[in-house]
Amino acid sequence: MLETRHLSRRVGDKVVVDGISVCVRPGEIPGLVGPSGAGKSSFLRLLKPPRRADRRHRLLDGQDYRGVPPT
Repeated sequence: MLETRHLSRRVGDKVVVDGISVCVRPGEIPGLVGPSGAGKSSFLRLLKPPRRADRRHRLLDGQDYRGVPPT
């Protein structure tokens, strides 16, 4: 399960991702829809470590995965 809780990111004075919480369970295929400039790509980039979010809770199977070495 991949989960984010209140994920936010600010670049300068602009908030590009604001408080996104999502939970994707095994077998689910999520979609990300929104207008151009809504922050879809910025959100996806925040999922990949070592990107830093201003407020960050990124979990994989209930654990923060930023410190887990790749397999």
